[in-house]
Amino acid sequence: MKNAAMLTGQNVHDKKQRPSSGTTITNRYSKSAHESYSSISELEHNVRERSPEQIFEEIDISFDQPALVPQREHSEKKKAQNRAAATRYRERKRREREVARLQVLQLETYNAKLRARATEIEKEISYLRNLMEEVHSRSR
Repeated sequence: MKNAAMLTGQNVHDKKQRPSSGTTITNRYSKSAHESYSSISELEHNVRERSPEQIFEEIDISFDQPALVPQREHSEKKKAQNRAAATRYRERKRREREVARLQVLQLETYNAKLRARATEIEKEISYLRNLMEEVHSRSR
């Protein structure tokens, strides 16, 4: 089949065929998304014709290793991250303590106002009781 395609000037990978069962096997390594093969063996043969480098190029697989960071740089980076995290934590806790301190002051002030109001109300109740007793004693 490859020789016939070469004689006609066609690319072997551009040939379309339908299997008799109605199943289409798409060649994922082909240049055309619509290319299909009549059998799995034809697809396997097509894949075997290619070198692994050609296949990897077509499916865009890269085996490049990331640059390894030397251990010392890695540990220094970790220490710097840890210092920054500790600083952020201490600052957050300091802000939380300050907010709590301000809330305590506000609540103490509010409590003092409520106590003063309660004292005023107790005095008023005492005055009204005395007034009622006086009115009640006069009416007898």
